Amino acid sequence: MWKISENKVEETITNAEMTIMAHQKYINAVRISPNDKLIATSSQDKTIKIWNASNLELKSTLSGHTKGVWDIQFAPTE
Repeated sequence: MWKISENKVEETITNAEMTIMAHQKYINAVRISPNDKLIATSSQDKTIKIWNASNLELKSTLSGHTKGVWDIQFAPTE
């Protein structure tokens, strides 16, 4: 997780504020929920993980896929 300034057009960020081990294999997709509260990741390790966007706390792991998960999407909200 990186902190990005909203006011600067271009900046170089050299340090992450937080890193975590999310999956056992490559991550194929990362999506942010429409309300910006959740992050979903899908991976070659055959799982989808749902994270709290503010602190990267793992909320849920969706398993049972027979192959790596290539893409994910949150349902749009009205």
